[in-house]
Amino acid sequence: MTETALITASQYHAACAWYDMHRAHVDKLLAGAGAPYPPGREDAGHPGLWKPEHWAWFLCHAEDMRKELMGSNFSFSKTMV
Repeated sequence: MTETALITASQYHAACAWYDMHRAHVDKLLAGAGAPYPPGREDAGHPGLWKPEHWAWFLCHAEDMRKELMGSNFSFSKTMV
């Protein structure tokens, strides 16, 4: 399983939408982030519960996830990472 296969397409979309609505909050969380790691299965679909390290992991892998889940020509959001 690849790093990007750890969340589903719907979980990816939920995280992108949550990030777009709460970018300032996530940016503050990232200031205190430790080593990035993916959210657990139970939290993957609930980005409002993510720890700073989960967001750091997601933002590090968001472009690869977008390409893997949607294809290289898909653009979810111009404001995303």
